[in-house]
Amino acid sequence: MYAITAIVACTIAFFVYQYWKYKASDNGAPYVAIEHPVVEHILQLAQIEPDDVLYDLGSGDGRVPIAAALNYNIKAVGIEIDRFRHWYALYQRFILRLGNRVTFINKNIFNVNLSEATICFVYLTQQANEGLEDKFLKELGEGTLIISPSFQFPGWTPVYVDENPTLHTPWGPTYFYEIGTSNPKVAEQTAVATPPVQPEVEQARQAPNLTPPTQPNP
Repeated sequence: MYAITAIVACTIAFFVYQYWKYKASDNGAPYVAIEHPVVEHILQLAQIEPDDVLYDLGSGDGRVPIAAALNYNIKAVGIEIDRFRHWYALYQRFILRLGNRVTFINKNIFNVNLSEATICFVYLTQQANEGLEDKFLKELGEGTLIISPSFQFPGWTPVYVDENPTLHTPWGPTYFYEIGTSNPKVAEQTAVATPPVQPEVEQARQAPNLTPPTQPNP
């Protein structure tokens, strides 16, 4: 009797876990954690500065914001829609005493303003990346670094692609993008906002003043 009960309990637990694992796909991506050595490798490549603010979109158990705060002493924010993973991330933050550096938000990533971020970590899906393009252009400042393991932003040019043979996700390399450099739309907007200087004007600015001063009439 006990054996049957145990088998039934394990079966239920298995299906509950599978549901929990993939429930997040309804709101962006299924939950697939990045191994800790890969996280540390990616953050090292990001060349993090003391005044950086990292946002992790779909932060899961919080490992990326926590690693950023622990290793680089920066402010980090994790956004996760799944309530159970959000609670687990809060528990880890409490245990590690990172309450003054790490914030976890239990919301849909599309409902959170990202303007504070100087680094965005995005491990979602190809479809989710495409859906985030307009939000990034609207809310992220020029120079903001976007880190996207495995999945690209179509039409954007990465500033760096890490193809480390061992320290990567199962789906491919890690792509690094920079707002204002990687996206052609931003360059076009800048060109429209700042009209080119006419050659005659530029020549007048650079030419020295060789006209002798006017002599007063006697």
